[in-house]
Amino acid sequence: MALFSDRRGSLLYFVASRWYHTVQGIVRPVAVLGLPFVGLNLAARHLYRRERKAVGVAFSLAAVALLPLLLMILFDETGLLVAPRGAPGQLFPGSAVSNHQLQVTTFVACAWSAVLALSTETIALSTVFALLTFVLGVSIAADFGLRSWLENGRWDLVALHLSPLVPVFAALGAWAERTARPWLSRPLYRGGAILLMILLELLALDGREFHSLGLSLAAWSPRQVSNPALLDTVAAMAVNGVAFYAAAALLRRHGTAIMEGASGLLFAVSPFAVLQPVAYLVRTGEYSPRADWMYLTLALAIAFLSERRQRKSFYYAGLLNTGAALFLIADHRHWFDRPAWGAILIVIGLAALAAGFLLDRRASRRRLVR
Repeated sequence: MALFSDRRGSLLYFVASRWYHTVQGIVRPVAVLGLPFVGLNLAARHLYRRERKAVGVAFSLAAVALLPLLLMILFDETGLLVAPRGAPGQLFPGSAVSNHQLQVTTFVACAWSAVLALSTETIALSTVFALLTFVLGVSIAADFGLRSWLENGRWDLVALHLSPLVPVFAALGAWAERTARPWLSRPLYRGGAILLMILLELLALDGREFHSLGLSLAAWSPRQVSNPALLDTVAAMAVNGVAFYAAAALLRRHGTAIMEGASGLLFAVSPFAVLQPVAYLVRTGEYSPRADWMYLTLALAIAFLSERRQRKSFYYAGLLNTGAALFLIADHRHWFDRPAWGAILIVIGLAALAAGFLLDRRASRRRLVR
């Protein structure tokens, strides 16, 4: 009987000690970080009510930044959602942060930032909500093999698995616009546009975008090049630039006024997205000399197209790339030591100046007629 009592006492002591250590592990991070988190939110609410909105938003941003750290410490102390040692598919193998911990942490931070964005009606917290929504999508993609795609350079798989975030951003932005929350819809629309451009560019890497469409420009590529897929990559990126412009035009024509920020981003990036891949191809010096002249012609065409479309980004992109094209043409043909090359550049500059003067004069006449 005494032996049974000793065993029961030992069991109760073991349970009580484990419970004490567990509670201590929870109370300690709550005391260290939980109280500042609550204090920051209360201070932000007080300041916001007293019309000191800028300072209140700063306190709210600090609270949102503190929340993931608090949750991570809680997970580490309690051992919740810990991945087994050597578990495959972890985004951070060998660390204390598992995929599920990252997902829960990001989801809670995203939800809290949404609450703050809705209560404060500020673009700053709405932008944080959009950013955390993207991070949440990345954490979910970790369960499908994100780390292996990054290690193996399969950027097309990264783009395809993150592509559902684009319609999510668009749907959330449309909902915010319908409910008269423009301060929330603008960051979501712009974030969706930026994400669309990044994902399409990732999809084009290593020629995989053309490969998935059953296209290839391998027959146009020289036999001895450092990267056989470069021509397909460049062509896909240039096509993406045209797609950016088409999407911007559709948003401008059929979208709402709040969508103009997203369309403006697409318009601004589209000429650079077309020209910069071609510039990289020409800089390699591994392709036909005709590529240099094609690059120059394309840059000039986009520069003159700016007068037609009234886009400053087209003018800047065309002008900068025209200069780059002239430099590359002279460098590949060793013209810098020839005096005639300087004279040609002067003539080209004067011709461009005269063309600009004539275009400006024609535009002025049109305004007077109207």
